[in-house]
Order: sequence, then C-alpha cells, then structure tokens
Amino acid sequence: MKLNFQHIFLIGLLALWGCEDYYVPEIDQMPNSLVVEAMLTDQAKPMTLKLSRTNPFDGRNYLRGERDANVTLYANSGESFSFHEYSSGNYISYDTIRAVTGEAYHLRIVTSDGEDYRSDQEIMMAHNEIDKVHFSDSTLKEINYNYWGEPFVTDFKGINISVVPEKPMNTEVGYLYRWSSLINYYVYATQGMLEYSYFCWKKMNSNSLYVYDYNESDQGNNLILDNLHFLSYYTVYPNNLDSSRFEGIVQSTYASSFYYYLEQYTITKKGADFWKSVKKQSDATGKLFDPVEEEIESNFHCLSNPDLRCFGIFNTASYSKRIVLVDIGIRKVESYFTVQSFPVPKKDDECMLNEKADYWY
Repeated sequence: MKLNFQHIFLIGLLALWGCEDYYVPEIDQMPNSLVVEAMLTDQAKPMTLKLSRTNPFDGRNYLRGERDANVTLYANSGESFSFHEYSSGNYISYDTIRAVTGEAYHLRIVTSDGEDYRSDQEIMMAHNEIDKVHFSDSTLKEINYNYWGEPFVTDFKGINISVVPEKPMNTEVGYLYRWSSLINYYVYATQGMLEYSYFCWKKMNSNSLYVYDYNESDQGNNLILDNLHFLSYYTVYPNNLDSSRFEGIVQSTYASSFYYYLEQYTITKKGADFWKSVKKQSDATGKLFDPVEEEIESNFHCLSNPDLRCFGIFNTASYSKRIVLVDIGIRKVESYFTVQSFPVPKKDDECMLNEKADYWY
C-alpha cells in the first residue's frame, strides 16, 4: 500500500510532537534589592526622594515602598540635611536645600533592618540655562512590516522640537529633559438653528526619557539637539472626541495653539551614562534587532553588607526651564514665543461653552 503525502506529513508531525519537551530557563532570583530615585538641584526647595524594593521575576508586579528608613544628605562643607517619610517610600527634607556649584554631596540611607547604604559623591554642576527652543514642521517616516514581511512606510505630519542649551562651564556633562504641554482646541456643534462653540484644552506629558551627552557642534559652541522629540499633529489635534460631551452634532474641530513646558537638568557625565543605560532597557521591545540588555550600574553601595545590591542613582542637577506658546494653523506652525507661566487648569481635559479661559489662545 502506498502512503500519500498527507500520511507522511501526519506521521512526521506526530513524531515531532512526541519529541517535544518544555524548556524552563533558570532565572537568578535577586533578593529584594533597594531602589533609589533621588535628585538634588540648585533650586531653593525641599529635596524629595523615593525608596522602593525590587520584585521577584515571578512575583506580583507592584511598587513596594521602603518604609521607616533613616535618610541624610551630606555636603563636603560639613552641612547635613535630614529627611522624613511623608508617604509610603517617599521622603522629603525638613529644610530647604539649594545645592552650591562645585560642592560635592552624598546620600546615606539606613533601612529599617539596619543595612547601611551610601552613594558616591556627586558634584553640583554650574547653572546652565536653556538658550533656545525651536519648533518646525516635519514628517516622521515609520517603517513597519505587513503580514508577509514586506516593509511599508507610513508618514506622520507633525512638529520637530529642538533645543539649544547654553555652553556649560564644564563640558563633561549630560542633559536630561522632560516636557509637558497644554493644547487649546475648538469644537463647533449645531442643533437645528442653535450653534455651540466649545473652547477646550487637554494636557499631555512626556512618556519617554530624553538623555544626551554634551557635544559641541562644528559650527560653534552651541549644542543643538535636532531631534529632542517629535510631536505628531495626530496627537495635537482633537481626535476621537466623545460626542456625548457636547450639545448638538459636532461639525468641525481644530487645534489653535499649545503651551510647551520644557525642563532641562544638567547632570554629571556619569549620571548621563546611567540614564542612557536605563533608556536602552526601556526602549527594548523584544524584537530581533533591539538593543542588547546591559547591567545598569548604580552609584549606591551597601557598606554593612557588600553582597547586597542597590539600584537607582543619586543625581545632582542644574535645573532650568523654558515655556513657549506655539500658534498653529492647519497642521502648520505659524509662530512661537516665550511666555512667563504655564497654565494649571483644575482638570487636564475640559471644555467651556461660549467662553474662553484666560489662557486660551
């Protein structure tokens, strides 16, 4: 009797199925290591920091604050500042602290179980302002692959945002950036002969880490970060509106302007290297050509037990900010100029009927 192709395929498949075995990788389970998030700036205000614990790989994924720790900040000049816990794992200094340029600082943390952690010394960098922020129309080309593995390109119209920091006194520095924006948009609706004009706003925040080394441009002393980030018009314009929020039938919508609040932290080169490693890890998505994971070095050490690991970092940072109001037309930047304050509405996403808020532009 002859076996046809289907019979041979089924027999082979059964043989392979019988040979299948499950592979369970061995994963080193780290102890509940201390995680520190701390930054001291040259702004005159109380310093805050966060302490938490790592979770096992197969454990529940939730943040567990480190309670009842004794936290002290020391300066080489002899000053020291104590902290108290105001919520689970969150600590704040009793006093206002304004870091002095050129001074070295370190943190000491004694946990409730008596373990003594100490950070390396961090030197406060000289104050470094943001010189300019640029907004220009741009197109982001994103490459994706279809079901058959064929590449295709999608174009996104949007705004490219660049920043020019002042030349730092010490060029062995790096920069951290974060931003937020408040977008003004208009909604026009009708119901019969009635017309409704809604003046709305929504708030957006950076959801990515922006970290750079200082690197002088060939044309002069300015560092120009041409690709700080890209803000798509799709996210700026009012899309997928909840029509139940408005009277009548929505006829048209458009965004008119947005406030852009950029914060710059000038940190040490070592601090920048740490945050670049964090960014590489957070950007990895499990694809074939993702960046290779690397061990993230901390500047904390456990003096009472060198075998205990600590994660996170203590940074000193020169802080500066720039607030810009951007006037936009039909998917186009019309103009932009620096303003003194960033609006803080009671709600992050709200509308006013036939009335403009003071900051609506």
